[in-house]
Amino acid sequence: MGHLLLLLLTMPTAPGIELPTDRPSGPKNTVVSGVGEQDSPAFPHPTYTKFKHRWEKCRALMGETEEVRDGGEAYVLRLAGEGEESYNFRLKLVALTNFFKRAVQASVGLLLEKEPSFGDDMPEKLVAFAEDIDLGGKHLAVYAKELAEDHVVDGLVGTLVDFPVVDNPTAIDADAEARSGFRPFFVKYTRADILKVVYGKINGVKTRVLVVLRETSEQLDGSFGIKNVAKYRVFRNAGNGVTWELWSGTENETATIRLKGPSPLMVGGVQAKKIPFSMWGELSSLPPLENLADLNIEHLNKKTNRSNLETLAMVPTPVRIGATPTIAADGTKTYPPIVFGPRGTIEAPFPPKDVAAPSQPVYWLSPDVSVLEPAEKSITQLISDMGTAALNFLAPDKRVAETAESKRLDAASQNASLRTEGRGLQDHLEECFGFAGEMVKDPAGSVTVHMEFEEVQLSAEEMGKYLDAYLAGGISRETFLDEWKKGKRLDESLDPVAEARRILKDGVDESDSADDAGAE
Repeated sequence: MGHLLLLLLTMPTAPGIELPTDRPSGPKNTVVSGVGEQDSPAFPHPTYTKFKHRWEKCRALMGETEEVRDGGEAYVLRLAGEGEESYNFRLKLVALTNFFKRAVQASVGLLLEKEPSFGDDMPEKLVAFAEDIDLGGKHLAVYAKELAEDHVVDGLVGTLVDFPVVDNPTAIDADAEARSGFRPFFVKYTRADILKVVYGKINGVKTRVLVVLRETSEQLDGSFGIKNVAKYRVFRNAGNGVTWELWSGTENETATIRLKGPSPLMVGGVQAKKIPFSMWGELSSLPPLENLADLNIEHLNKKTNRSNLETLAMVPTPVRIGATPTIAADGTKTYPPIVFGPRGTIEAPFPPKDVAAPSQPVYWLSPDVSVLEPAEKSITQLISDMGTAALNFLAPDKRVAETAESKRLDAASQNASLRTEGRGLQDHLEECFGFAGEMVKDPAGSVTVHMEFEEVQLSAEEMGKYLDAYLAGGISRETFLDEWKKGKRLDESLDPVAEARRILKDGVDESDSADDAGAE
């Protein structure tokens, strides 16, 4: 933040801009930063830090079992009074059943079953960019799927609309850029690398005035060593044009070195008026499926604890009666510690004379396996809860004994989460192409993300429930047929009302025939 305010001292402020007025003094061209938050772009925004643990758990679940194990007590709770050896043993029992990841993949699959399309108002020049949207060979459809997955997992993803760097940008106009083959391209940043976004008002409009993005790459360390190096792209908007800087990390993660800038962000010989960075979400956005992630972690813990109990139950502990205590100088008796498990033996003293001795001096102690039953029921309920949480996000909950209209309204409500995702992706892509259009001096048009989600086919069990409801008089014949049709179990061309009338007519005709036969 300090460099943004320092920059304002050296640049004239445009009319109407509202930015912080606390401007610390200091040298203009500091190259090596200190380790304070005011000196280094490596420090994230306070909101980033506040919400970090909430999206990190979702990201950990996407990393499967090993990443959850590596997270230790963040995901696998330590029992009260549990020692290191016992905890590490339980940690090795962890085997993640990944309901969260399945829901994420199902969401992205539904959302992008059809590729995003362009409106007729989108210039052909920009449409052509979709074949290689990142200048790395990635098609827009693939890029959109990556965006959608990151957003469903983290709640925030961003795209920097970048432009090839030229040595003397002020000397190159738009025509020269086109002749040279320069064109904008998209660069994706996950939530972990969007470190800081600060807003201000420029001419009364809320505008991003500072954006700090982190990039991590591998570099040679000596002849053969490999080290990861972080770089930070810094964009500022003081109201009279955007500037950019490039910083590099050092061995001290919080100390950084400015490599380039501050320099005007030039495209087509004109300084950019907006930071060309689009955000799908905000630093304060919550992961859309966080509740499912919490349930999945709870399921993981209960399943791990049950596996631990099963392991103990399958290996009874030998008990030997007649342990000799160690007697201290003060007469205190100390018996061997009790150790459960295959390598432990419980050494117990003889009972008092007035207590009956066990029939055998040595026997096996096997835990009561009935203690596993509550855990099994709890796990079963959790699986049901996770299924409900996922369905609430993916598709409407199919309920029996509802009218067609109430089900339609319910579907609209239940699909709201996934539809919101689709709308957010559409807005994000349109803003990105808007930036690209400004760069090539050809205003962008519309992008469409198809949000006509197909309903899931009715299962045999669901079909039976609708049939039972119809036979019991809970729903009408028309509703019964309509639901089977929407559940992909009847032909799309079927008219439920007309079919019901035919069934009713057939029933009347059969009744008349029976009466006639009886009269004869």
